[in-house]
Amino acid sequence: MSTLEAWIATYPGANQKYLAETIESLRAQGIEPHVQNDERLPHEKWNEAIECCTSDYLALPHHDDVYTPAWSKELTAYLDAHPDVVAVFCLDYLINEDGVRTGQTKGDWEPKDTYNFKDIFGLILSHGTPLRCETVIFNRKVLGDLRYPDRTVSGTAQDTQFWYEIADKHPIGIVMKPLVKYRVHPASDTQTSVIRNGKVLDGWNARIYGSKIRPQDVEFNHVIALFSKYKEIEDAQESERLRIQSQTGGCEFLVCHEPPDNAGTGVVVAHRVRTLNRCGDGITLYYVFPVDGADIDIR
Repeated sequence: MSTLEAWIATYPGANQKYLAETIESLRAQGIEPHVQNDERLPHEKWNEAIECCTSDYLALPHHDDVYTPAWSKELTAYLDAHPDVVAVFCLDYLINEDGVRTGQTKGDWEPKDTYNFKDIFGLILSHGTPLRCETVIFNRKVLGDLRYPDRTVSGTAQDTQFWYEIADKHPIGIVMKPLVKYRVHPASDTQTSVIRNGKVLDGWNARIYGSKIRPQDVEFNHVIALFSKYKEIEDAQESERLRIQSQTGGCEFLVCHEPPDNAGTGVVVAHRVRTLNRCGDGITLYYVFPVDGADIDIR
């Protein structure tokens, strides 16, 4: 009979009410979870769980979600029947801070027995991220040496980056039933790290990363969708970088007689300004172009 371990990554000061409810929902299924209560980053805790897991299967429940009795039963049964699958996910209900159901993720695509890289890339691009991190159960043997990446490439969307990496090696499963209650509340990691801190574009960075793993499996319309986000991502990252740099270092102003989009001097100077700012010497250089009716126009 296959065995399952559950590891919960949480932090000192996390809402103990939610954590207690999560643990209770797992114990009701005969699972006694390991709790990693420290300040390490999520991928560090998840990788520790992978490395320390001694069971056939590994789950990484989130500390504020609730797991229905059928979750472990149905997902482990799926893995038993598909020994080559690296990970299986399920759909979920949405609940608020009081546990009241507010919605449900829609599995409005044609279900498949298993999903390959091309399938997963298309699903994530078309449906956001239907592979919820809190629902996953891994086949530890198939997972092998694969590990969650750090935040270098995709920031807070490192889990999505990982789905591409594992789908590049092995098939993935999705049980098309809502078996987890995903809690949406003001103090959740998604709300604090992604929504309020402006990290929404991290998901697109992960998609762009995925497109480079198997470009032969990325359809033309998907490429168009990705390219449509390039400028938005680049502008957002540049704005954030300049904001941080201007707060921590000095700044200089370069006054130019032409606008930065001018096909002559303006374009050349603007390019050099961006290049100098990327040098990271602590000085932010602003392109300034005087316009009618204003003192300066900072680009």
